[in-house]
Formats: sequence, C-alpha cells, structure tokens
Amino acid sequence: PITNLINKSLDEGVFPSTLKTSKIYPKYKSGKTTEATSYRPISLIPNFSKILERVVLNRLTEHLHQHNLFTSKQHGFIKNRSTTTAITQLIEGLIEKLEQGYIASTILLDFSKAFDCLDHKLIIKKLRVLGISGKEAQWFQSYISDRKQLVEITYEDNHVLQKMKSQVLPITRGVPQGSVLGPVLYILLANDFPKYLENFCEAVMFA
Repeated sequence: PITNLINKSLDEGVFPSTLKTSKIYPKYKSGKTTEATSYRPISLIPNFSKILERVVLNRLTEHLHQHNLFTSKQHGFIKNRSTTTAITQLIEGLIEKLEQGYIASTILLDFSKAFDCLDHKLIIKKLRVLGISGKEAQWFQSYISDRKQLVEITYEDNHVLQKMKSQVLPITRGVPQGSVLGPVLYILLANDFPKYLENFCEAVMFA
C-alpha cells in the first residue's frame, strides 16, 4: 500500500495535502523565557512525508550527480563531501594563492534563517533550469505550495500533562524545517554563488 501511494503521488505530480502541516515545538535555548528568540523551533512533519521525500531525494540527487550539476565548491548535504573536504579545499586554495605571491585571507559568513527565506518561485525556476520538468516539476510545486504550520506546547496542570495548540497559519516561503528535501533545495539555490563571486574571491560552501 505504501508503494502504491508513493507511485500515485509521483505519477500524478501531487504531494498529499494531509502531509503539508508541520507542528512546531519551541525548545528553550537561553535568555528570557518571555521572548520568542530564546526558543529554538523544533519542527515535526508526518513520518510518511519523510518516506515519500526520501524516494524523491534519491531520484533528484541521482539526476544531479549523473549530470554533474552540483558545484564543486559545495560540501554540505552531498554524498562523500563534508566539513573535512570543505576545510581541505579552503586550505589548498590559501596555499596556492600564497605560493603565487598573493596576500590571502578568509571571510567566514553564516546566513541567518537561510532555510526560512527561500522563495518558492525561485525554487521551481531553479529546478527547471537543472532539467526537472513535467510531472516532476509539478510534484515539487505541489510539495512547497499551500503548506501550513502550528505551534504546540505541553505543560503540566495539577500533575496532568496538557497540550495547547496555536492557530494554523500558512507558510508562504522557505522549505519545511526537519524535512528530507529541504537541505538539497537550499543548496541548489546556493549553487551559483561561487560563479557570481569568482571575480572577487574563491568560495567554499558548507550548505
């Protein structure tokens, strides 16, 4: 039955709407308990969504590797690449520039809320540029569209565990936190950064 559901979703280019709602559980980090920034949002999505996404991810990454579409400068969320390969590439680049007589330095950047800010239209446009079309592109459009989320908290009242839920709100941008496909969709949008920066510097990216 699970295989049939997955095949039906892919054949029709439709991601089930029942899987599009995420539950957000605020986890306290530090700071004032009355401020939202003191909490880390832990997003939980349906388990079947992760199974379906894994199938799509395997197909997508196979296509991307087969056509050599990942930039060599990206080391995050790609098989056989890691922080180790990123550091190695960075050091080798520095040594090469120093040996050529240049003064070399590094600038380290970390994008804030990167996964939350991705434009849905740009995601689909990028996938089409990379050769994803037809029902596959339609499936991704369905996957990122009309998503919703709510916040759920648990608390104890008279030694009885209670739950409280917020209003369900629409998600108009970004990729689902905790999703299987989210990371690769992000790095695909970041895939062209090294090309745009090559006249000024050499980029090394980890997500």
